[in-house]
Amino acid sequence: MKSITAIVAVFALFAFGAQMASAQSVSIPYWGANPPILSCTGNYDPQNPPQAGPTRPCTSLCDLIFTARNVVYFAITLTLFAIATAMFLWGGFLMVVSGGSAERFGKGRKVLVNTAIGVALALGAFVIVATLLWAAGARLGVGGVGWPDIQCPIQ
Repeated sequence: MKSITAIVAVFALFAFGAQMASAQSVSIPYWGANPPILSCTGNYDPQNPPQAGPTRPCTSLCDLIFTARNVVYFAITLTLFAIATAMFLWGGFLMVVSGGSAERFGKGRKVLVNTAIGVALALGAFVIVATLLWAAGARLGVGGVGWPDIQCPIQ
């Protein structure tokens, strides 16, 4: 009887915990369409505008930098939320189904370690690029604008 009560209590804990967790708002930058990856288009015809997406023509270097920022954010999002998660799951799966084999367990551990190194390299590269761009902006006298603060004037 105690085991049934314990099972019901654990089930209730997870059931109500999942509802509370799903109520939290999560913002992942590029799984939606706002803002779009392309901030402008090169094929803008005022007489025949596109039905959806960016409608401004690309007119400056700022448009190119803004689009590059969106592409980098999309790549980082895809790498961290999809690819790294799948690799962590694969490494854990290999370790769980190793069946006591040291070789298979080591292979799973190697996948986990290499995935962690890859995530660290991706985030480190992002921080370095963002810092260099911020420093270049400060050096040029435009106030040290970082990646999230790039704004292109509407023309």
